[in-house]
Amino acid sequence: MTATLSPFPVFRAFDSDGAPLAGGKLYSYRSNTSTPLDTYVDEAGVTTNTNPVVLDSSGQANVWLGADYAYTLYLEDKDGVPQWTVNNIQSSGWLIDQVYSNLANTSDISKGDALIGVKQPLAGAV
Repeated sequence: MTATLSPFPVFRAFDSDGAPLAGGKLYSYRSNTSTPLDTYVDEAGVTTNTNPVVLDSSGQANVWLGADYAYTLYLEDKDGVPQWTVNNIQSSGWLIDQVYSNLANTSDISKGDALIGVKQPLAGAV
């Protein structure tokens, strides 16, 4: 059996003193823009969160990212004081789709089989 490290199952934020960021607001945008981008309440990706997502009394919320875009996440406290901004957050599904797409590409000479390297075991092998 192979195991992998689990991502945080629930988004959770803290203030600068380490206390839960109760009532904090998490905004989501297309990366490096001010265009709002949906997040979802579960992995099915059917029901969207509000934007911003308001964190509960424990500073938590269910936040699932869509697979099609990179995100900018912006967090502020309940009073609107900025806490942090992070750009270019991508779900692992988006990254996997990109790898598959690039490997399957037959029209761009820099993709497809050009992305596969093989180390030859013999000296002088081509």
